[in-house]
Amino acid sequence: MAYNIDKKCIGCGLCVRVCPVTAIRGQLHAQHTVDAAVCIECGVCGRVCPASAIQDATGSTCARLKHEDWPQPDMDDTLCVSCIACIQACPVGCLGLGRPGPRDPHARPILKMPDRCIGCGFCYGACPVGAITMK
Repeated sequence: MAYNIDKKCIGCGLCVRVCPVTAIRGQLHAQHTVDAAVCIECGVCGRVCPASAIQDATGSTCARLKHEDWPQPDMDDTLCVSCIACIQACPVGCLGLGRPGPRDPHARPILKMPDRCIGCGFCYGACPVGAITMK
């Protein structure tokens, strides 16, 4: 089930600008809509909505958060097996492989572009060994 925008929407367009899959449509100053067939339920639209007009898939109103308070992945290199499932799961491409170190010949996933991270947690959910926490 996708996210939903209710009548409290002021049509500011912030949600349109941050949606990584262009699932949100609407005219300026008019209620926007979410295309359920396209929405990936990442939650970034709800974190930017100044009108608290967005509900998640369970019907709960999303809370607006300052960008600096959005969760970001923290990788534990002692648990990581370099499978890159987290990199493949990221809808905005902000993860990448770091460089192997002198003591570890494996390249490990890192948050290469923290400013692009939308805090969706898809990387966390995709990690088969629990090497990622969202902080």
